[in-house]
Amino acid sequence: GGELDFCSAEQVASGSQSKKPTAPAPAAAANDDLDESHAEKDDRPAGDELKKFVWGTSTVERWQSFFVPKRYHGRLIGRGGSTLKSIEASASVRVQVPPRDAPGDAPVRVLGTPAEWERAQDAMEAVLGFAPQPAPATAASEATASSADGKSAAAAAAGAPLSETLSLYVPHSCFRELIGTRGATVRAMEARAAVKISIPRRGAESKAIVVRGATAAALRAATREIEEVLGFAPSTTPITARLVAIDAKHFGQLIGEGGATLRRLEDESECNIVIPHRAAAEQRVLLEGNEAAIERASAAIDTLLGAGAV
Repeated sequence: GGELDFCSAEQVASGSQSKKPTAPAPAAAANDDLDESHAEKDDRPAGDELKKFVWGTSTVERWQSFFVPKRYHGRLIGRGGSTLKSIEASASVRVQVPPRDAPGDAPVRVLGTPAEWERAQDAMEAVLGFAPQPAPATAASEATASSADGKSAAAAAAGAPLSETLSLYVPHSCFRELIGTRGATVRAMEARAAVKISIPRRGAESKAIVVRGATAAALRAATREIEEVLGFAPSTTPITARLVAIDAKHFGQLIGEGGATLRRLEDESECNIVIPHRAAAEQRVLLEGNEAAIERASAAIDTLLGAGAV
């Protein structure tokens, strides 16, 4: 019933220099010895098996889950995915934030080595104000999931028929970001998820992004890829656009400090909200999403600014 005795990295290091004989430590589940330099922000005791598994000396790249409460996911992603991209670039990792409809305890997943996870943990701490802790569901479950993803991708790459189809919808203004320079972004998504992604050309009658894959799992992987690029989940129902006239004096209030209010409005309504620049010819606010999302955004703006503002 007593409190756990947590050790700092310095205490662990000094203890390892003792000449007093000690019993051999049990082997970590799928890694080797604890690398203390990477474990300074892990709150678990030094001998914890998960701690050794996560922060071992292995240089093999694999997925690791971290606890980040769902209410912080929007902050982690940032406007248009900018914060997430910055974390990935600074830590040389790939980060997956759970989609909106995932369970509240779904972890954030990071692909890299233990040294890269530490850099990603530092980068997330700088954004969130706290260091996210490694999630328990790490060892066999993460390895198995990663292996299964790899097998399905390999099967599709080997020529399995792309019999599964999914139509997704995002604001037309996001198409260029999905395509990337000379198609680099969409090709990378196709390769990672083992799918074919068709993005409508300008003037095309259909506005749906069509994803074709060999399995339903491949379609889900492609949906996550699109969400990671854009910073929000694509809709499975057609979206529309609505321009609303709002006095420019309210734009600052809509945006909020550091864009916090705008991010909250978008997260809560699941609607893309574009505030025009002062020099833009069009000074109306653009709402993009399905009809329900647009109505939620419009009502939220009305509540924020006062009845009749939208």
